[in-house]
Amino acid sequence: MAQAKINSRMNTDASKGKFSRSVSMADRSMRLLESLDEIEIRVETLREAATAMEQERECLLEMIQSIQNSQEMRSICDGKPTHTHTHTHTHTHTHTKLSCIKVQT
Repeated sequence: MAQAKINSRMNTDASKGKFSRSVSMADRSMRLLESLDEIEIRVETLREAATAMEQERECLLEMIQSIQNSQEMRSICDGKPTHTHTHTHTHTHTHTKLSCIKVQT
């Protein structure tokens, strides 16, 4: 009967948000470590994605730079404004925006 009272009291206290001893500290520690491990895995995944994005950004910047420096592009754009000239201008503007973006890893 005394054990039933103790168990009843523990369940009542636990439902009110009080500390319950029904879960051992080892179990709590294990759950905390599992959560931290999960966070670590997710952070590493985000770092890898950020690195991939940084590499893709660098590749795009190199391609845009190459097009800007292309002799053929200069000869096309020397005359009156054309669709190609407008398109190049748009990508040059994009290049400027991409140059300002820096992914923190």
